[in-house]
Amino acid sequence: MLHGKAREMGLGSFPAISLADARIKAADCRRLKAAGRDPIAVRNSERQSERLEAAKAMTFKACADAYVAAHRDSWKSAKHAAQWSSTVETYAYPAFGDLPVQEVDVGLVMKALEPIWRSKTETASRVRGRIESVLDWAATSQSC
Repeated sequence: MLHGKAREMGLGSFPAISLADARIKAADCRRLKAAGRDPIAVRNSERQSERLEAAKAMTFKACADAYVAAHRDSWKSAKHAAQWSSTVETYAYPAFGDLPVQEVDVGLVMKALEPIWRSKTETASRVRGRIESVLDWAATSQSC
């Protein structure tokens, strides 16, 4: 009982959790309950933070691919989608494609754009906008 409500919580199935481990988990849950905290809410928040950490580990490349897949149908033509993917792949991936998306900063974006900024100004401007779109989408998306 917690706050006048009956609550039941599973500790794991038998083959995966031994009896000794189940006893330890049950004792930990009793300690949380004695401290006035809901063990189920604590477990759920831990799981959510683990999912968040896993999402933060997604690379810029994975987020860019997910962005393209999510927006491909809204673009006017297949050529536009191909150009979008091609420019990001050519100019952004070599600089920071394998880095976690939250580590991409202004310095890395400039490192990707500086070689083409004077010779291919329009392409550089489009790449900058595309990088910005991916980063904005990754910040608000559940999948990146």
